[in-house]
Amino acid sequence: MLAIEFKEIYTAWLQCKRGKGKSPQAQLYAINLLDNLFATLYQLLHQHWSPKAPICFVIHYPKAREVYAAQFSDRVVHHWLVPQLEQCYQGYFINDVYSNIKGKGTHSAVKRLKAFMRSLSDQSSPAYFLQLDIANFFNSIDKPVLFQLLQRRLKQQVRKTAISAEKANDLRQVCHQLLKQDAGACARQIGRAEEWAHIPAHKRLKNAGIDKGLPIGNLSSQFFANVYLNELDQFIKHQLKCRHYLRYVDDFILLHPSKEQLIQWHGAIEQFIQQQLLLTLRPEIILHPLSHGANFLGYIVRPHYCLVRRRVVGQLVQRLEQFQVQYIKGNQNIGWCLSLPATAREPLNAVLASYLGHFKQAKHYKLLIRIWQRFLWLALLFSQRECYLTPAWKPVYVSSFFSQQSYFQSRYPNAQVRLQKGYQMLSLYPKAAKNNAIPLPSPNLNRANKENQFFTAVELSISAQVTRVIVKQEGYLPGGLRERCVNQLFINPGVPLCIH
Repeated sequence: MLAIEFKEIYTAWLQCKRGKGKSPQAQLYAINLLDNLFATLYQLLHQHWSPKAPICFVIHYPKAREVYAAQFSDRVVHHWLVPQLEQCYQGYFINDVYSNIKGKGTHSAVKRLKAFMRSLSDQSSPAYFLQLDIANFFNSIDKPVLFQLLQRRLKQQVRKTAISAEKANDLRQVCHQLLKQDAGACARQIGRAEEWAHIPAHKRLKNAGIDKGLPIGNLSSQFFANVYLNELDQFIKHQLKCRHYLRYVDDFILLHPSKEQLIQWHGAIEQFIQQQLLLTLRPEIILHPLSHGANFLGYIVRPHYCLVRRRVVGQLVQRLEQFQVQYIKGNQNIGWCLSLPATAREPLNAVLASYLGHFKQAKHYKLLIRIWQRFLWLALLFSQRECYLTPAWKPVYVSSFFSQQSYFQSRYPNAQVRLQKGYQMLSLYPKAAKNNAIPLPSPNLNRANKENQFFTAVELSISAQVTRVIVKQEGYLPGGLRERCVNQLFINPGVPLCIH
């Protein structure tokens, strides 16, 4: 029996193309799928595989950093390798690691931190938290130390007969090839020179050295980070005996009723990571009472509630302002024209849904109202209920052309709807004017119902101010019916649609 089976590589390809199936590299790989999969299998079995030069580019959210995108064929190998290693490390990581673990994530980490805070805040004496993170973490990881940790675990699994010696040797070889590559030096950089100027020299992987650093963006790098810092987790839990501790990537928090104990632990942790992991802590020490609130994973976390960080809200506001500058023309005196091409809709939907999902984990009622009042045009594009978005530029349920026509007429009751049907543009005129008064939320409703009633009222009010709608055909729905979406909206003067 082979140490690596074809179905493992095929499963890795299925996982790799999820959400990326329309990318050029994924489509080129799929054209000769069997040849590519068998070539990857052959290279792994005969230990001929080595990673190709990645592509490096700059992202600006939440801050400027370089990201490495491996070639698609290499990403298939990453999706094969990581599940194999996850089985080897099953039950080995501590329970309170929340980065790159199935079933966990930022929201789970925040809930766990709140639970820790509540359990300590119920005591008679005040409690404290110590928040630390590692300076320039991914660029500072020592590859020889990481490879030793991986080898040690694979040998343990072979002794326990959890995996075969041949499989362990294959996994070791792929890990060695990944860590041997100097991704910073061989990567092909794309993007404008001014984008790269925003990244400091010490944040660039090519300046870290051949034996230092992992490329941010690889699935394997995310898992290797947990392997590397597992030594720190074990030290804090089993040697320092810290009961209330959790970590997300390189950001970790310790909680204890004694401030002096946390200070002592800080010195021990600093010494451990310098000697054992060849890392350094950031010089800033965050040591506060629980009532102060911990700035953690985009939230200000307190024992009984949490708030969204102002920086996160500012990032969303900045993105919405970029959208309105690009796609909304006019002013309050002459009226507005809102363009909604297909290339703008889905990115806006994805960004807004992501941020609202983040807001939902915190106290968000007043925050959402402020955002919708500042960007009134959002009520034209989305129906918003309890942080769940429904795009309003097309009907949710479609059974016929008539159902599409009825949806657009009811959504914009006072507007002339120009609806494309084949090569013609049909003109649909409003049947009768309606009362556009905004119903205020009833004081007897709970907060969720007040929120829903508020957004419903705003949607009805702003939709009634639309004078003309251009609806165009875009592709086909299942069953062969043409899909029709709003392409342009014209709004009455006097509406404070947005602030430029």
